[in-house]
Amino acid sequence: MSYKKHTESYLYGIILTIMSELEFDVINTLKESTDRKIERLEKRIEDLHMYIGNLNERLNYLNEKITTD
Repeated sequence: MSYKKHTESYLYGIILTIMSELEFDVINTLKESTDRKIERLEKRIEDLHMYIGNLNERLNYLNEKITTD
């Protein structure tokens, strides 16, 4: 498996996990205060931004590697 395919599948899996957790957090409104729910959602969104940043870094690396080869 190429590095690019491995990176894509790895990050796709992470994004799916985070998105499903976000969906669960939104749907699961029982037993938590509104403030706590907001904190959890903000944390999930921060995690998603971090993973997207990692994806951009990896894609930039791959683009540089492709152009130098």
